[in-house]
Amino acid sequence: MTVDDRPLSAAVNAALDASTPLGLLAADLALATPAAVSRLADADADADVVLAPGRGGGTNALVVRHPDFRVDFHGASYLDHLAAARRVGADVTEVDSMRLSTDVDDPSDLVEVLLHGAGEAREWLVDAGFVLDVGEGRVGVRRES
Repeated sequence: MTVDDRPLSAAVNAALDASTPLGLLAADLALATPAAVSRLADADADADVVLAPGRGGGTNALVVRHPDFRVDFHGASYLDHLAAARRVGADVTEVDSMRLSTDVDDPSDLVEVLLHGAGEAREWLVDAGFVLDVGEGRVGVRRES
């Protein structure tokens, strides 16, 4: 295993190779399934860039096939990636996937893992005492002692 200490955008841009497509999935996609990843990989084989946007304006997964496209994972990276694709004339396809759009960036994201998860991440949360907090409004999460 190789550890790259550079910031994410620099490391990914260094890995981009004009002759080989690059696929990237964020490590915090607790709801990602093989089927969701296959949808990303199989989406429009002719598209230069395939994006799976995250909630809140991020980019949680992508496939790059255009030699001049570069990533920028800061701020509203989804918008930045659309602009970067336009600048180099790259065709973009978007994959609309709840499983790929849900990352775990803050405590409210745990609600989605408890509601929709079926794997180790959900099991860990349940074993650690996390439960859904269902009230009159939006569902939350709390930890029982």
